[in-house]
Amino acid sequence: MILMSDTNPIEEILPTSQKVHYSLANLSLNTLNGIIGTGITFFYTKFFGLNPSRAGIAWLIFGIWNAINDPLLGVIQDRTRGGRNGRRMPYLRYGSFFYAALFILCWYPLGDTSSQNVLFYNLLIALCAFDTLFTMLGCIIYPLPAEIAIKSSNRSTLMLWSNIIGGIFGLVTSVLTSSLLLDRETLHPLLRPVMIIIGVSMGLLMFVTSFFLKENLYTTEEEPLGFFKSFVETFKNTPFLIYEIGVFLVLIAQSMLTAGLLYYMDDVLQIEGILVTIPYVILALSQVGFSILVNFLIKKKGLKKIMIAGALWLIFSLVLMFGIGWSYIGAMFGLIFASLGIAAVSLTSSPMFADIVDFDEVLTGKRREASYSGIQAFLTKFCISIGNWLFLAIIDMSGYISNLNYIGPQPFSAKLGIMIAIFIVPAVIASLTTIVMKFYKLDGPEWDKQKAKLEIIHREKEETFLKKQKSMTE
Repeated sequence: MILMSDTNPIEEILPTSQKVHYSLANLSLNTLNGIIGTGITFFYTKFFGLNPSRAGIAWLIFGIWNAINDPLLGVIQDRTRGGRNGRRMPYLRYGSFFYAALFILCWYPLGDTSSQNVLFYNLLIALCAFDTLFTMLGCIIYPLPAEIAIKSSNRSTLMLWSNIIGGIFGLVTSVLTSSLLLDRETLHPLLRPVMIIIGVSMGLLMFVTSFFLKENLYTTEEEPLGFFKSFVETFKNTPFLIYEIGVFLVLIAQSMLTAGLLYYMDDVLQIEGILVTIPYVILALSQVGFSILVNFLIKKKGLKKIMIAGALWLIFSLVLMFGIGWSYIGAMFGLIFASLGIAAVSLTSSPMFADIVDFDEVLTGKRREASYSGIQAFLTKFCISIGNWLFLAIIDMSGYISNLNYIGPQPFSAKLGIMIAIFIVPAVIASLTTIVMKFYKLDGPEWDKQKAKLEIIHREKEETFLKKQKSMTE
């Protein structure tokens, strides 16, 4: 909601209902994707004996698939001509059922699971099929803050709500999934039933929230850019390229940490039962607390400065974890330190992406969230592919034992490989982000004024569209 006055040219009010509905939609999307990203490789290597190097190759091929799949889906959505339901909400509403179904199928490899080739193709197909739906839905949910709010402070507040709600519910699913996957003897009999319950629940939640999320309806009548021109205009957006390079590096670091988390708890800390729960509780609570702090700092310092500061803090935390993270107590302290950096990067990345979409509208006169989200999804998934491959390659070279007939702890070389792969290498990669992001220009008072003008244009277009729709029904 926008209020105008002479002394305050634009005052934007963000309704609580919008914060809640967006947060729940984001929760439903990221819960399933997070479980797959954290657990599926562990599931295949630990319980079926898939060689880490083969799993790494599956992730690399998956990255190539994303080069075709992700940008194409984004452009298709931007070119969709919708009615009163919008051009994107129908994708979200009905795609939710397929998204949940493919998540469940990921935990049921087919064929002779004693064969390395069969396991490899199962993992590859599961990744590609599930991710196609994730991309289709993510191209809708991820850029929604750009339509829901125009001010960076409101966009970061929206992400704060999302982080808090996601942190609370994510804690439950993370503890459940990790506890079942870290069962030391065999595949836990409750793992698959729990995955079915989580998949169905998140699919239904996404379906319901799609009725409460709104997009700018006037965009359904705008003439979209052609396929080729859409790609060209996207890569002509210099702030987008700088942002992507910086985020590209952070995501590689984060994906290595995510991919190795279960290996770290199982093979280095060697924990199970209630001890698995405590790290997730600490991470969730510190994330919520630090997110509130970061949101306050964003309003004072701006997105760019907080993003760079968060990356620097994350680097420090990762190096610290390599030193003290060999023990359970040290790992807990390290997680608390790392939470501040993770919260800063998490809370700033989406509002910065929304600013980039706004800047593109200044350049082209079109709203092209899905096109940017498609390319963003490809680059993000490519980072995740590289991060997973790099982690698996490092532990494979360090002597990690994935043989199902081997019972016992991993050799020290394998434990050292895990520690280097999830702490030292990500710290080195993330350090480059702080250099790249110094060149990001969508920051400061002048950019805020430009966005305020853009929001007035949005309101005028929306009012014109609604008047036209009303006249057609009379």
